[in-house]
Amino acid sequence: GTAEGVPPNGPHAVNVGIPGPGRKPKLWRRYWRDAILPALYAFKPDVLFVSAGFDAHRRDELNCGYVGVTEPDYAWLTRELVKVANSCCQGRLVSVLEGGYRTQGYGVSAFARSVATHVAELACPTRATYDVAEAVVERRQEEEAQRRRRAEHYSQQLQMHIYGGKTIEGDTAAIASAAAAAAAAPVEEPPAKRRRGAVDYAELNRQLEAEKAGANQ
Repeated sequence: GTAEGVPPNGPHAVNVGIPGPGRKPKLWRRYWRDAILPALYAFKPDVLFVSAGFDAHRRDELNCGYVGVTEPDYAWLTRELVKVANSCCQGRLVSVLEGGYRTQGYGVSAFARSVATHVAELACPTRATYDVAEAVVERRQEEEAQRRRRAEHYSQQLQMHIYGGKTIEGDTAAIASAAAAAAAAPVEEPPAKRRRGAVDYAELNRQLEAEKAGANQ
């Protein structure tokens, strides 16, 4: 509640489901960056209570292969939570140990390394604050990088595909146009898996052969 004892309007739960099974650490970070952390910052908490569970680690078999994050992911999230605490509540943050079951190996287990990473980030003094604009810039850079990768893959796919025992080289203009179209396509959110555009290679080859025949007339 507030200082006056009046409970704030609610609910204030952000429930995010990550499809699985399969390792999706990038999607996990994306949800935190684009949905959970902005909502937490907008709530302006008086203190942060963190239920620090580490069973989403990729080596923790009890999670049945879901999420699959590693120590650098936990370190990143801890730093972001500290930034929110610095911005909203003078750095007040309480972390309580929760799940994590891959304890084989004791001090070098996935659980121990994750806990050590989390505590090390909490113990590192910093005055860094949370910046919504920084998260927006990071998201746009990620989307642009994804478009470039998709365009590059599409271009290579056109150039290297074998049809009828012959390599279709394709003319430069057609390849550039197709790559540009792939790059300009909207990025789906959340892009749990890179999507490949369908290519009608028979039709593409027919067009190229027709253009070649026209050029020889």
